[in-house]
Amino acid sequence: MGRSMADVLHFCALFVVLLALKIIIFFTVYCLVKYKP
Repeated sequence: MGRSMADVLHFCALFVVLLALKIIIFFTVYCLVKYKP
């Protein structure tokens, strides 16, 4: 039971990190395109 809970927490942490990276990359590209002359 403890291991499965740890696996779930690890998976959630990984999902949050990937989501944050995706948002940061999208925001960076958006700013580069928007403020490009």
